[in-house]
Amino acid sequence: TSMTAGAGTTSVDTLIGSDDDDTMAINSGRCVPLALVHGYSGAGKTALVEAAVPKDKSQRIFLEGKFDLQNRIMPWTAFVAALSALPGQLDFLGHDKAEQIKNTVCEAMGKDHGLIGDLVPALQCLFSACPTPPAVHVEGGAEAKIKLQYLLTKFISALGTEGCPVIIFIDDLQWIDESSLDLLEALATDNESSLHTVLIGTYRSNEVDDDHILMKKLQIIKDRRGDTENNIIDIPLGNLSVPDLNTFLSTALNKNEDETTSLAKVIEKKTGGNPFFTIHFLLALEQEGILEFQFGALKWVWDEKAIETKFVADNVADLMRRKLLALPRDLQMILQVCACLGCDFDLRTLELATSAFPSGSLELNLEEYMEGAIAAGVISHAGQTYSFVHDQLQAASFNLIEKEDSNEFRGKIGRAVVENARVDEMETLLLIAIDLCNCDAGALSLTTKDKIKFATLNLRAGKKAMGNSAFSSCTSYLQCGIALIEYGVEFDDTRELQIDLYGMCAQAHYCNGDYDNMNQCLDTILSQNLTGKEKQPLLLTRIYSLIASSQLADCWDLCQRSLEDVVGYRPFPEKVSQMQIIASLIKTKYRMKKYRDKIVDLPLLEDETRIFAYKIIEIMVAASYYSGMPVMPLVVFRETRWTLKHGLCEYSPIALIMYSSVLIATNDLKGGAEIGRIAEQLLEKLKPEGTFCRCRYILEGLVYHWTNPLANRIKPLMNGYAVGMRSGHIEEAMFSLFHVIAFSWFSAKKLGDIKTFSIPVCTQMKDLGQNGALLLALPFVQTVLNLFRESSEDPTVLTGEVMNADEFLNTVTETNHLMGLTAMQTIQLELQYMFHNLEAAVDLLDMFAPGEKVYPGFFQTVRAAMFEAMTCFGMASSMASKSDQKKWRKKGEGHLKRIKAWVAAGNVNCVHSLSLVEAEQATSNGNAALAKSRYEHAISTAKRNGFIQDAALAHERAGLFFLAQDDSSWGKYHMEKSIELY
Repeated sequence: TSMTAGAGTTSVDTLIGSDDDDTMAINSGRCVPLALVHGYSGAGKTALVEAAVPKDKSQRIFLEGKFDLQNRIMPWTAFVAALSALPGQLDFLGHDKAEQIKNTVCEAMGKDHGLIGDLVPALQCLFSACPTPPAVHVEGGAEAKIKLQYLLTKFISALGTEGCPVIIFIDDLQWIDESSLDLLEALATDNESSLHTVLIGTYRSNEVDDDHILMKKLQIIKDRRGDTENNIIDIPLGNLSVPDLNTFLSTALNKNEDETTSLAKVIEKKTGGNPFFTIHFLLALEQEGILEFQFGALKWVWDEKAIETKFVADNVADLMRRKLLALPRDLQMILQVCACLGCDFDLRTLELATSAFPSGSLELNLEEYMEGAIAAGVISHAGQTYSFVHDQLQAASFNLIEKEDSNEFRGKIGRAVVENARVDEMETLLLIAIDLCNCDAGALSLTTKDKIKFATLNLRAGKKAMGNSAFSSCTSYLQCGIALIEYGVEFDDTRELQIDLYGMCAQAHYCNGDYDNMNQCLDTILSQNLTGKEKQPLLLTRIYSLIASSQLADCWDLCQRSLEDVVGYRPFPEKVSQMQIIASLIKTKYRMKKYRDKIVDLPLLEDETRIFAYKIIEIMVAASYYSGMPVMPLVVFRETRWTLKHGLCEYSPIALIMYSSVLIATNDLKGGAEIGRIAEQLLEKLKPEGTFCRCRYILEGLVYHWTNPLANRIKPLMNGYAVGMRSGHIEEAMFSLFHVIAFSWFSAKKLGDIKTFSIPVCTQMKDLGQNGALLLALPFVQTVLNLFRESSEDPTVLTGEVMNADEFLNTVTETNHLMGLTAMQTIQLELQYMFHNLEAAVDLLDMFAPGEKVYPGFFQTVRAAMFEAMTCFGMASSMASKSDQKKWRKKGEGHLKRIKAWVAAGNVNCVHSLSLVEAEQATSNGNAALAKSRYEHAISTAKRNGFIQDAALAHERAGLFFLAQDDSSWGKYHMEKSIELY
């Protein structure tokens, strides 16, 4: 308690409160939810945190875990250990409060608790009242990682309550793995859990520099949390000063401080004031009789001169080594084995590990050895778990192994665990056993049979790591497995094993964004004579990597080859004529008419090869859609006809939804809406987990807004985002958020609200590597910032806080992201028109194709048509030549015709747009009476339907019209109303 937390006033007490507080600080919102305590080993970091935690266990949930130097490849160990303690912590809260938390957890998790229970088996007892989870089939991948992180943050958010916060303490962050770092980021940046959750971490400052993965992640966390006060509470711990040491010694030895001052100075010279070093130095003095308690005099006495001349190890590690070398040799060997098993272990695992040594080599049984280690102050014991008292003691025990023999030693005990563990035990011990086995490079000299055996175990370990979204750990296991059978083992003898090893290793590299190593794995295994079925999952991994890196043209080409070479289907033509598209549409409509009432009752497709082809086609639809390829409708039509001909699979609903969007692009709003409803029925019947979220955001983003108020689609899109995050379909979740941003802009949500919502969303998209959604969102976000005049001096130039227009243009051009390019140009057109830059608007008109061809179904098509038409009529009004006037009116009438067709087909979101464009047309024709009437109608319908920004624009245009008519009264009225609405 004498230790100080640096020079600042912040401390762990200020973060989590103290027993004297009426209410804890976390509940009053006075503190941030993340604190980091750091200092040298032995500085008292863990002791400080544990001392500061409120002692009343009925008023808090304290979950503690630590990372382990010897088990760094095992993912999430500290978080799993911390969460495993939860059931025991609930017992201290009392029955009613514990049951309340269990009910809250069940309500929050629903059927999604299965993955949590698999990751942390100790939590399964909390889910007894939850609905039975579906069978969990985890293939791994980025989606699984995001899903698990989302569920964990949701789970932790449900634990804390007012007056009873959750304190999560993670020790020894200097040894954290990358998967745990990502979870730490998710927890530290989660807004929901911050109200009743505190995160505390410790790390050794001398083992963490600026290039350490922990520091890089902490910078990301700071950036994502924003410039909040006390963003992360930083608590540095130094060594004890002489006055601190003196206070400590006077208390411990029951002396006045003036009696221990000289002793404190001597000990400070010997130990540097390191608390752990100091304590064990004092224990060594006591053992040697230099410091002793005289029972006759009832006081502590010491020989100060002997202390001054006593040899002291250079550091804590040396002191611990000397302490261990004083123990019996058998016990030293047992402690070496314990150190290899980790900071925590149980007696059964130790028994399996020590079976590596000859029978009878130990004089005592393991329980007696553990009693000796406990008596020596090296090991502690709680329940079934034994633990090293301090990680310095674990490190010292491990360092007793001769350095050149350490890998062989670990490999030996790892193989002993594998050979002697029961089948049910091996599932729990798999990762630690294989970690130990893989330490021994001598394993490569095993027999072919044993090589295959341990390669298979590495594959099992890799699958387990992949299931836990620990991709770096996964690649480590799989690369070890590959190394075992890479040479000297025939491919045909281990065909399935090698395909699985290389295929999953490539997938893990893909999830880590390591495309070079991914391609190396794929090239190696694809060079073998594989069947079409064996190639399918390998090709999908490469295809997904091309999508993730926005290489849409390369993705398209690979999909084409896969259809032809692997499945045997004819590829799509490189060039497509309008007649081909019309012929294919007629063919599809004919077949749809025949099956329209029977689609939901079609049989399920079971042919795996054809299902793979469906998956490829669905990817091709997305690639051709975002890159604006003319062939896109043909792809949609083929996928739709396949559903009608071959039966239903998880891709059938999305095929119908894309077909409905194409019908809408041809102005068949009624037919598109009808097909959309059939797709809804298929979603309800099939419940396709893999494509459900994509179906939702496409229905909302491309179909339903054509016949429903635009603003009403935002809430379903947010629900779609939640579903995507919960199911791990991160790409679909981010596209849902993009549509929320776009629809908020289109439907005139307040700019401040859009800004507050969209800036963190863009950060999230960037962090998750979702460049496709980010490219579409950036122009909208930068436009909002421009209108606040926060980023750009010229509000029509999309360069500022979140994007640079020139760099953006290069990116979308290089990646052939035509939808992103057109989205930017369309919103630039809107800005140029709003700020009366007609000539700049005209320059944009010739740059992009109609939205029906680039992004059929998206509402920006309507916005573009409105501003295209108004730009043309504005140019007609500004021309002196009648021929020029006529030319521009004709262009404007072409866009007006499109808007009329949409209104006639039932689009309620462009009624006001039609009136406003007609008013501009009447103005250019000199028809003042009609212009006045249409302006009034545009204003009233825009207000009634919630398009306030367009009502403001209509007032502005009407004001300019009346001022041009020398009617200053009406002109002033409309301009004032325009300003008010803007």
